[in-house]
Amino acid sequence: MAIVHNVAHLVARLVADGQDPQLVLDGVREELDGAREKIARNFLKIAPDRGTIVTLSYSDNVLEAIKGAHARGLVERVFVLESKPLLEGLGLARALSEDGVPTKTVPDDAGAPLVSDATYVLVGADSVLRDGSVVNKIGTHRLASTAANDHKPVYVVCETLKFDARYDAVTWPGSPSRGDERQAETSVPATEGFRDFEVTPAQLVTMIATERGAYAPDTIRIMLTPRPKD
Repeated sequence: MAIVHNVAHLVARLVADGQDPQLVLDGVREELDGAREKIARNFLKIAPDRGTIVTLSYSDNVLEAIKGAHARGLVERVFVLESKPLLEGLGLARALSEDGVPTKTVPDDAGAPLVSDATYVLVGADSVLRDGSVVNKIGTHRLASTAANDHKPVYVVCETLKFDARYDAVTWPGSPSRGDERQAETSVPATEGFRDFEVTPAQLVTMIATERGAYAPDTIRIMLTPRPKD
């Protein structure tokens, strides 16, 4: 998870600059807590007027975004994949239902067929790589590729602290075929230690909403590409 790497480096740098460690930790925690509401607001700027959503697993950002959309009358129904083996989707479905959002939990295999009749796909992210591709729960790629075939948008909601400039879809440590550039255009299932995650290529993602704004994958690629030194 890129956020662990980024937070650790951020805290270490600020402490090295002489800032109080406890104040730094409190500040980072406050920033992360406040990010969800900002992410949801930025998602609402790009969300379709009204429709049915397909999602999977559990994401606080997805929960907040859907709750915000529902409050504005933009949600007809949400389908949440169970997300085996840990069934994280059940937790998201429960939280949405408790907030009054019309929600139905469906088996993982039923997700892709539902996309054809849905308005869009909305997922969180464990990492966003430097080429704009997204690391997330297994099953994300299938939803995104089905959406692309049916000309449906795929939205991602996450903090910018999950942006990871170290890797792309090919070099990500979970990829079983690092160095094979053809893998960047297909699903990249994870190796041992990353088995619950996969890479969804940037070309299958419509927009990524963060606390700082909403960006297309091409924009993120520019943001995360190191600039040549003079």
